[in-house]
Amino acid sequence: MFELTRCQFYKAISLLDNGHPYPEVLSILENNNPGWVFSDRADAPKTALVWSKGMQGFYLIGDETNEAFLSISLMNLLLQILDLE
Repeated sequence: MFELTRCQFYKAISLLDNGHPYPEVLSILENNNPGWVFSDRADAPKTALVWSKGMQGFYLIGDETNEAFLSISLMNLLLQILDLE
């Protein structure tokens, strides 16, 4: 799993092509709201977890069947996110 830098957030915008009901996600990816993005690939994400600092929650976007992404321990991921705050 890769943590995207703020200047890389745009790479995950294409994961919203099929629509996403949460404007907070797009706002984070456009660098309008604070948050973090973790993806399966830094160059061309297929799946990403978007953490919203303001909402104190996360959103899974992209391919929900991506085995490489889903095989990562959720606990390790949450510990990494909580360490950022």
